[in-house]
Amino acid sequence: MKVRLLKDEDKDILEKLFFQTVRQVCLGDYTKTQVEAWAPENRDMKKWYNSFKGKIVFVAEENKIILGFGELEPSGHIDRFYIASEHVGKGIGKIIYKNIEEEARSKNLNKLYLEASITAKAFFERMGFKTLREQTVTASGVNMNNFVMEKIL
Repeated sequence: MKVRLLKDEDKDILEKLFFQTVRQVCLGDYTKTQVEAWAPENRDMKKWYNSFKGKIVFVAEENKIILGFGELEPSGHIDRFYIASEHVGKGIGKIIYKNIEEEARSKNLNKLYLEASITAKAFFERMGFKTLREQTVTASGVNMNNFVMEKIL
């Protein structure tokens, strides 16, 4: 497996990976209505493509198959961080995260922060993040809870 930076041709694959992971993995922690609002069937693909601008996106792949991705914004915010549902729990997230943290340190960022789903919270705790607070967010008019977390570097 290797971790590399995003290529334009990855964006459709990442959308499918995001959709399948939310719909399959997160269903254990969120209702069907919540995961459908979070990952809707008919996504605005132009908005999806544009959402990568200004971010450093690390992509894990093996044998030309994308296994996961994670995004770092210049502020130290980790936005999307998803592992393909069939590869969750195999250490891929840890490898992507290490690349994100190394990049943040190289840019002299003093902290990383994110909003973790219920599903991802334990993973980020293992990576050294602390929970600041639980919050309710709205996606497509549906409320769901997540956790504001940070890690001081």
